[in-house]
Amino acid sequence: MSDTPHVTFLAAFPPIQCIKYCGDGGARIVLDIPASDEGAVESLRQWRDRVLMVTVVPVAKGAREAESDGGDGGTGNRRELHI
Repeated sequence: MSDTPHVTFLAAFPPIQCIKYCGDGGARIVLDIPASDEGAVESLRQWRDRVLMVTVVPVAKGAREAESDGGDGGTGNRRELHI
């Protein structure tokens, strides 16, 4: 289990129907997360059985891009975020 009390990662809405409204009044949201943030995804996987508080903060287009692409200026091993 992860000892990290929280995770922070970049994510974007994929170019598919990503917000689905449920019949009971809730909703399901799908996000694309780059490979550079796999550690965060692992924490989320370990927290599947817990209720999570989610905070979303939009960043400027291209923000952290150099950090997310491995610093090589190319696409590296990250998945395109569509932001």
